[in-house]
Amino acid sequence: MAGFNFRGAMRRLSAAVAFLLCTAVFAVSAGYSLRPDDQGVRTRLEGFYAEPAGSLDVVFVGSSAVYAFFSPLRLWRETGLTSYLYATPNQSVDMIRYAIEECRKTQPDALYIVELRAMLATREDRAAIAADLRRLSDNMPYSRTRARLIAAQAEPETRLSHEIDLIKYHGRWKDVRWSDLRFLRWGKADPMKGWQFITGWEPIEMRDWSAVNAAIEPDADNVRALETLLEYCRAEGVNAVFLATPFSLSRKQEKMLNATEKTVEAAGYEFWNLTKIPDEIGLDFETDYSDFRHVNMLGAVKCTGWLGARLTEKGVVHAAADDGARWQECWAQYEPREQAAIETILEQ
Repeated sequence: MAGFNFRGAMRRLSAAVAFLLCTAVFAVSAGYSLRPDDQGVRTRLEGFYAEPAGSLDVVFVGSSAVYAFFSPLRLWRETGLTSYLYATPNQSVDMIRYAIEECRKTQPDALYIVELRAMLATREDRAAIAADLRRLSDNMPYSRTRARLIAAQAEPETRLSHEIDLIKYHGRWKDVRWSDLRFLRWGKADPMKGWQFITGWEPIEMRDWSAVNAAIEPDADNVRALETLLEYCRAEGVNAVFLATPFSLSRKQEKMLNATEKTVEAAGYEFWNLTKIPDEIGLDFETDYSDFRHVNMLGAVKCTGWLGARLTEKGVVHAAADDGARWQECWAQYEPREQAAIETILEQ
């Protein structure tokens, strides 16, 4: 019987390991390259990972209201605070907890501003929102956080296609451009810091619920998700402020926000309900909205100005490791686009 060839076995093992590693690298790179840029979500989230570690004073998380109401470069111009919008359409309260965990890997000392309009979602809304999980998970790098998000939020029969992009997007190879390729890295800078210029215009009816103090509990699943989020923030020492952006909501919805405020404050955090103070912000319902849920660029300038003043009053100052040179370059690109957006709205 021939003797065991140890060296030969090791060579074969090494070759097998090298093959598996190359396959894994290819799968990861191909997955990143094939992901679609759905409504600019990939550009926004991928850009976050290009921000240097510890360079942000503020990180915004939440749904589409985040990138409609608060402009990072306008905020920087007025306060010197560096910020980014880590937001996706219909980002539920359940998802926000994982978004914060993901962002704190590189920005642990930032102030997290959490938009909580998602607390108003009904059970039917939540079923529809579940389809938007991909807009968050598909635009996160592979990690334990991403895996936990998918395990917690995806339906069992869809989890594998969430976890491995090639299963979902392998058919997109014909549409891939050279600019889409991301080999061995994830993160292409977004000079707009996640911002989306909204130039639509629609007069809306805004009812005054500032005197409404009664409270109605939101959907029980939303309440449990919020309590889990607050427990996570307390346990991890997350510096956070929670808020609700102003839109044309019902009396019942305002009562739900009142209950949300009580839950947040009971956990030791601040809740800023902007739905009660549109006049203080200076919003004009005839000009400043693109639809009943979102402001346009005119409204965004006002909301960002109000927020900047509130953060200054709160004592938030620029402390992140960023000298401002990068932000000045981004502002030079941003300012003419902001002005063009405003002119487009006024022309309407």
